[in-house]
Amino acid sequence: MPVDQHSRVISHRSPFPRPYPARRPGLRFIGVLAWLALLIHLAAPALPAAAPDAPVLRVGLDVSAKPFSYVDENGRPAGFCVDLLEAIGRDQGLRFEYIALPWSDALAQFGDGKLDLLANLNRTPERTRLNDFSTPHVRMAGALFIRENAPRVHTHDDLRALRIAVSSESLAHQYLRDHGLDKNLLLVTDMSAALTAVEKGAADAALTPRTLSLKTIRDRGYRNVSDSGLNFPDLTYTSHLAVRHGRSELLYKLNLGLHNLREDGTYAVLYSRWLGPIETIRESWQIARAHWLTFLLVTSALALVFFLQRRLLLRLRRQTQDLKTSEERLTLALEGSEDAVWDWDILNGRVNRSERWAQILGCRPDEIAPQIDALAAITHPDDLERVEQSKRNLMRDGYGRVEYRLRAHDGTWRWIFDRGKVVARDSENRPSRVTGAATDITLRKRIEAALVRSQALLEQTQQAAGMGGWEYDLRTRTIFWTKETWRIHDLPPADDPLPEERVFDFCAPHSREILTAAVGLAVTEGQSFDLELEIVTANSRLVWVRCIGRVELAGEKVARLFGSLQDITRNKKADEDRQKLQLKMLEAQKLESLGVLAGGIAHDFNNLLTVIMGNASLARATNGTVSAEALEHIETASNRAADLCRQMLSYAGKSRFSLEGHDLNALIQDTTHLFKTSIAKNAVLEYTLSPAPLQVEIDASQIRQVIMNLVINASDAIGTAPGKIRVRSFLKAVTADQMRDARIGQERPPGDYIILEVEDDGCGMSAETITRIFDPFFTTKFTGRGLGLAAVLGIVRAHRGAFFVRSTLGKGTTFTLALPPATGVAATQVKPVALTFSSTEKAEGTILIVDDEPQVRKISASILEKQGYTTALASDGYEALALALAHGMRFKAVLLDLTMPGLDGPATLRELRALSKTVPVLIMSGYSETDARKHIIAAPLVGFIPKPFTADDLLVKIKALTTQADEMTSGTPQK
Repeated sequence: MPVDQHSRVISHRSPFPRPYPARRPGLRFIGVLAWLALLIHLAAPALPAAAPDAPVLRVGLDVSAKPFSYVDENGRPAGFCVDLLEAIGRDQGLRFEYIALPWSDALAQFGDGKLDLLANLNRTPERTRLNDFSTPHVRMAGALFIRENAPRVHTHDDLRALRIAVSSESLAHQYLRDHGLDKNLLLVTDMSAALTAVEKGAADAALTPRTLSLKTIRDRGYRNVSDSGLNFPDLTYTSHLAVRHGRSELLYKLNLGLHNLREDGTYAVLYSRWLGPIETIRESWQIARAHWLTFLLVTSALALVFFLQRRLLLRLRRQTQDLKTSEERLTLALEGSEDAVWDWDILNGRVNRSERWAQILGCRPDEIAPQIDALAAITHPDDLERVEQSKRNLMRDGYGRVEYRLRAHDGTWRWIFDRGKVVARDSENRPSRVTGAATDITLRKRIEAALVRSQALLEQTQQAAGMGGWEYDLRTRTIFWTKETWRIHDLPPADDPLPEERVFDFCAPHSREILTAAVGLAVTEGQSFDLELEIVTANSRLVWVRCIGRVELAGEKVARLFGSLQDITRNKKADEDRQKLQLKMLEAQKLESLGVLAGGIAHDFNNLLTVIMGNASLARATNGTVSAEALEHIETASNRAADLCRQMLSYAGKSRFSLEGHDLNALIQDTTHLFKTSIAKNAVLEYTLSPAPLQVEIDASQIRQVIMNLVINASDAIGTAPGKIRVRSFLKAVTADQMRDARIGQERPPGDYIILEVEDDGCGMSAETITRIFDPFFTTKFTGRGLGLAAVLGIVRAHRGAFFVRSTLGKGTTFTLALPPATGVAATQVKPVALTFSSTEKAEGTILIVDDEPQVRKISASILEKQGYTTALASDGYEALALALAHGMRFKAVLLDLTMPGLDGPATLRELRALSKTVPVLIMSGYSETDARKHIIAAPLVGFIPKPFTADDLLVKIKALTTQADEMTSGTPQK
């Protein structure tokens, strides 16, 4: 080959100039002929060259498309496309700047006009609409490469049984997709990855360019991959230089350059170098040589002289340009690296230093003497010995490096990292020339010192806080601890990580389960955790720690876990002590509050007992003549005492509400006479009630108690000064915003509600007091009066209502009760019609009365005997069974107390039922019916009456049970 093919390599392939190639013997003969063509050469047009002011064209390259384009180990663009464009540029006088990007970014910038051309673009109909393409500079057929032990393929249908590796969104990928062969693909990033997958057995075959793949297989030494021989006529890779529409002049020069490179053989050299030998080009040349043999024989002398002369000029120009470019790049590289270069000629004792030395030291270049020891005077005294030792190592080993400090012109110390290498030796193999470079590492040293201080401070802070750090390497299944974490476990700090099982063994059994589950969730789902664990240290101490874990993701997978570990043993102990103290304080507060509560209940009961005892004494003083008024007072006081007991049961959660339809206005009016005896004399009651009935479904006694509590609370707020208590009732539409202001029932839906409002102009309440008005262990009064607003809480919730409080300190308070209207429930009378003793109908039969309280037996017997019954009395269950056997169980009914010593009510009931299943039994108890029913058997003819009860209540219950028993046993003789 007449031209050294390496001279065609572009200028950026090496930063140093190349020696001229050795002159070949054939050139001597050719030189003689050169004079014959001198005149022809002078007449020939000069080869175009890039003008210094010619615009630089920005070329987009795929950063990972080796060997077409890539970035070499020195960070410079390289590859077939780069060398090809450099050759075109020299031929056409063009200048290029190469921009190596990911291919998607290169396409985007080309589309935005930031790039002038793309070096390697396949032509598609879509791209043709926006771009112009040069003639193809590479054309390669697609080929199927298969693994040695893969099934053989003969037709395209055989591909369906193979797992084919293909570059994602490549022409091959599109080809397989268009032909319905993409069901079992392994998508990879590029051609090399596809062939590697076949070599390693991850895929059965790869569909790639044939020529390029053969070169890759040869270069990498793959032994398990071979060409299947299957042809793909429709799959041809054609690569073009691409420009935007309208750049016709540039496209013309690119096409002309490609043509010239093919003509002069440069293209073949580049193709063979980067992509492999081209048989088609060689065959074309042989054909052309046969056709043009006659012409070449005639014009060989002049053509050969002209051609060689032109090539010599090209080579000279190229090598000159290479030398200039190499020098520029070396200068730029040195400036970019900020290294200070030095060259020590040992024979003459001089050192040449670059200007960077003066910049580092802050002085002029001429202030640094050209001797090797010129810097010794400004070297830190502590570093002199180390510098001298490094110099001795350099002379002995041929290479040396050292870090030392130099005093700059401003008096500061600059850290220098210096390294040198022997590059020449004399005839006795002694170093004669040494070159090196020094780097200013002052900033790095400062950062290192700051890191050391920061690490020390972090360790001190962790030790003070009892908090350490940890890192879990999922790849090695090991855990790294900081020093404080080692100390928490009573172990000396170590650099080596611990296996995960060793770490988990420190956990107490219950804590190990918790930690294992949390780590599992963190690894599989990326979930962080914050745990309190109990561990057993190396010294067998039980320690409580707080373990916080966080995850670090790599893509969608968890790469590692890290977190903190804090000794919280003292905090845990303090929390336990604080909780114990709080429980004791709460117990003391409850005992104190219960005392206040009991005092209030005793106050009410004493008032009621005063009425009862006073009227009873009055009756005794009148020789047994009891007035109707006295009896009414006794009965009223007894009813209030019973209401108070029911209220206590309601507060304790032991009562059951009986919801019936009532008119709220009628209920308020019926309670008016109770207000007069309950409020202060200086308080005036004002009523503003709805003119229309307000139907609600309520437990009348409970709502009456709420009204009483609100009115009494208002009276207490007024105190001794004159004041007014306003009671209102009306129907109102409550909005969602208004409902959110409720103290009770914020969750109730908006809508129409029946409103009871009690307003006073008393002392009012502070915001703190309002927050505690429903606390049963809180009162602002001198003494409590019953359960107050604490009982209102449960009653309002049981009625699905809402409760509002508005109060201004010093001006008064308004309580508002909102109840849902009754739907389809008729109002009932507040007071049912009662039975009386004067009834003309007299009863008959014997009733067994069983109660351990003599007074209860006596009053019950009196009521029943006055109605006409005969009675048998028993003080406990055993006596009751004896009477039952004596009477043959021929009783009209049994009145049985639930709670008795010895054989109690439920046991007695079971024995009585064993004797007879038709005798009705009426259970009486001071507990609620709900609680009583839990202890007695569910059987027919078993009723319940709460204590205390009136004569009318008892007679009605007995009558109902006996009537039911008569209906059940009609026509059947009693057992």
